[in-house]
Amino acid sequence: MRFNPEKKSVIHPIIKERLKKQGYQLYGKQVAVKKCLWTHKYLKEEQYCYKNAYGIESHRCIQATPTLLCTHQCTFCWRLQEKDVGLKPVWNVPDSEFDSPEEVYKGLLWGWKRAISGYKPIVPKELFDQAMDPQHVALSLAGEPTLYPFLTELLELLHAKGLSTFLVSNGTMPESISKMITTGVRPTQLYITIPAPNKKDYLHVCKPIIQNGWDRLNKSLELLGELGGRTVTRLTMAKELNMKNPVEYVALIKKAHPAFIEIKGYVHVGFSQYRVTRGNMPFHEEIRAFANKILEGLPEYKLVYEMEDSKVVILSNDKQPLKIDFQKIGKKEEELTKKS
Repeated sequence: MRFNPEKKSVIHPIIKERLKKQGYQLYGKQVAVKKCLWTHKYLKEEQYCYKNAYGIESHRCIQATPTLLCTHQCTFCWRLQEKDVGLKPVWNVPDSEFDSPEEVYKGLLWGWKRAISGYKPIVPKELFDQAMDPQHVALSLAGEPTLYPFLTELLELLHAKGLSTFLVSNGTMPESISKMITTGVRPTQLYITIPAPNKKDYLHVCKPIIQNGWDRLNKSLELLGELGGRTVTRLTMAKELNMKNPVEYVALIKKAHPAFIEIKGYVHVGFSQYRVTRGNMPFHEEIRAFANKILEGLPEYKLVYEMEDSKVVILSNDKQPLKIDFQKIGKKEEELTKKS
């Protein structure tokens, strides 16, 4: 019998087919993995992405998601959205429509190996062997990962397997962050995206399909401050859309007290090309200038890293080291086994 990694799910067949054409590896009900451009660049040219600032190796980083559902339909998002193909967005579904943490883990490894298998004959053996032993999972590929109902269980499992985790959220599910605070289980580094400086711009840019999205985002920022540790507020800046009113951004950032602030330039790629123009894409110099305006209102932070190719600037308040101590990731696998 031929192996079929996909199961029936709420994800529309049209969406699935489009994602496959874009190189997504789909597994189970909603798991997706996609090889990052920087994975290719490192395997071919040994060029790291900006996450190397934190100690992440691009050729050992799985870009993935446990859910393809999202509560936003952001104008500048490069991902495929339901409305792009004339479908109605869906986000609120039963827990039974999601894969178990164990299935997600299987899907991550399955999708990763499929994504990089073609490099075996064209890169040095040592490099390929390293890639086949991933060390990190970036839960930021598509969808909103905090919609995944078993998120803390998944994070605990990934850490037990020796994988570090970055989780990028749009902040519309503060309940998920509350659970992290209660359980003590959290990603290695937790991001909340601040997509707009105020509610009016938020509604225009993000087009939320969840009620009270702006209020929920603000609650998540407050909870981020309670969580502490390696936390990040990310500002993805698109000119003439949300790259304005730095004073209002400062007020939002202060709610979260993040260890890091990432200010990143919008890139005119993917399906965002059908929603906004190339003129909305800032130059790195403009990102740096905007970062300096943010710093004026946050004197406890300083610029600690920038990368022109990724159009990103990282600010830090020195509460956390920039480089991650990977020896402290998660719990030992045998401890998890005893717990279960």
